[in-house]
Amino acid sequence: MAFEMVTDRWEGVRNKASVVPDPTWEAVAEAINALYGSVRTLVSIVYKHPSLMSIGGGGTNGLYVVQVTHDGEHFKVATREADPSQNVTITAGGQEGDYLARLCVDLATALRDAQAFASTGEMDPTINWEE
Repeated sequence: MAFEMVTDRWEGVRNKASVVPDPTWEAVAEAINALYGSVRTLVSIVYKHPSLMSIGGGGTNGLYVVQVTHDGEHFKVATREADPSQNVTITAGGQEGDYLARLCVDLATALRDAQAFASTGEMDPTINWEE
């Protein structure tokens, strides 16, 4: 299982991040389900440094940005079928931003990605990933 999980909790412009060592899958799933795009906006799973998955978003549009890096320099993003010109607004890491809709996934996909990464350190091969 993952080495640690980091979650954010915003109070105005201050982040009161929490670090959970050796999180259970239930704790990871609970943290992802708690994302709602304002106070709680990001869950990071460290499998083995520097392997990291970050999941941000949630909120009214129900979309999440899921990124993975194994070296801290190259990142892959989970993708889905969507209009290539459509943008959506997501808050991740306390920052609101516009993302291409195809770079955002639903909650079920984000949870599936997280479970694969938290247990093996690898990306779910059934998901489309883009660098």
